[in-house]
Amino acid sequence: MQKALSGKTMVGSVPRDGVIDNARCDVWSPVIVAAAVAIVSVLYLQDRTAYFSLLTIWMGAPYQHPFVDLEYILSSISCWSQGINVYAADPCDVLGRTYAYSPFLLRLTFLPFNPASALPAGFGVLCLFAASLMFIPVSNRLSSRLIWYFSILSFSTASAVERGNIDLLIFALMVGMSWMMVRGPLHGLASYVIIAFCGLLKIYPFVLFILLARERIGAACLVAVAAIVVLAAFFFGFHDELPLMSANIPRFVPPGQFGIGWGALSLPIGIGDVASMALTGSSFSVSVQQIAGRMASVSLLLAIVLLIVLIGWLSRAPGVADALDRLSPVSRGLLTTGAILIVGCFFAGLNLPYRTIFLLLALPAFLGMAQTSSSRFASEIFWISGAVMVGLLWDGPLMKAAMVLSDRAYGPVHVSFWLLQEACWWWTIGVLSTIILLQYRRSPIGRFLTRDRSHDA
Repeated sequence: MQKALSGKTMVGSVPRDGVIDNARCDVWSPVIVAAAVAIVSVLYLQDRTAYFSLLTIWMGAPYQHPFVDLEYILSSISCWSQGINVYAADPCDVLGRTYAYSPFLLRLTFLPFNPASALPAGFGVLCLFAASLMFIPVSNRLSSRLIWYFSILSFSTASAVERGNIDLLIFALMVGMSWMMVRGPLHGLASYVIIAFCGLLKIYPFVLFILLARERIGAACLVAVAAIVVLAAFFFGFHDELPLMSANIPRFVPPGQFGIGWGALSLPIGIGDVASMALTGSSFSVSVQQIAGRMASVSLLLAIVLLIVLIGWLSRAPGVADALDRLSPVSRGLLTTGAILIVGCFFAGLNLPYRTIFLLLALPAFLGMAQTSSSRFASEIFWISGAVMVGLLWDGPLMKAAMVLSDRAYGPVHVSFWLLQEACWWWTIGVLSTIILLQYRRSPIGRFLTRDRSHDA
């Protein structure tokens, strides 16, 4: 049914011809995460002052107790089952947050809720996440392993774990899905069931139906019909609740705190904020807000143009496509999955730091391609991209340090670091988009649309 992304073999087989990827699954990853969680848990139980001090340095401002996002979901389900409109007000949530998750979750009324249920549920999700890290192949080289261990303990991971966000569950399911896609036709079909389920949980995973491009055209059409039915049922069934949910999703970062979230609109919004602050009190005939608005629009247009140029350049760069071919099917699948999720979320809206964990799906592949690429130029591109991803996973403490070094909000250090952060995000999106484009070109649907039969043999 399904071909590997190189277009040479069917899904049930794992090709080794030409594949020199030396990545292996790593049993130490879940052990390291478990050890870190154990240390933090002991501090939480024995010394709250040390606990909050550590997490404040590690991930910013921690909540008064862990797993508040999972508790938020469970409490919202409880309130909804009692007939309370959680989209307008959610008295069951300890933070008083209105509901901004998928309406599908509110129908899971069979889930138990009491003040203590979030704790075991949170540790259950955390265990799934930690276990899934073992199935992400990482290069055997010590340097790659150390970078990987540093990354899985990052600010973004700590933020997701402390909040108990269900992105951890989706992450684990994405790892399982990537393995299933290379194990045979039936497993390949089941992987799209996982995508549909994750989409029902948090909507944005629906973007992964783009992976249908890797299927043979007949199979892709059949699965696409099923996907359309699921999407139609979801959006039609919850058509009255989705606008209410959408209205509760935070769209913008508060002034003076840009750099906390990421997305395509982060750059123009930040440019507008900086311009407004810099031009306040000026004697321009045009209003400050008009000038700031124009600067924001120009910055976004310029960023998109440079992104397109970057994608075009990288897609033709020597050694990039060849390095992709050298990855094992599982590594390549994880890379593509992570790339689609990050790029899709980037253009969909504002994302909080915990969603950056999906870079962990792609990072090991970049480290592997940097080491196995036959082109020095491509190797340097992959090393740079890997380093940028690690920086983005740890950008919270770095941004906090920049804000401390600034004498005020929008100070030179603060703004300079934010601009660097934005450049890193747009570079990463360009590189990941290039990966998606190269995979699409070699997919059955891509070859059919371009009339390219060179990989059919």
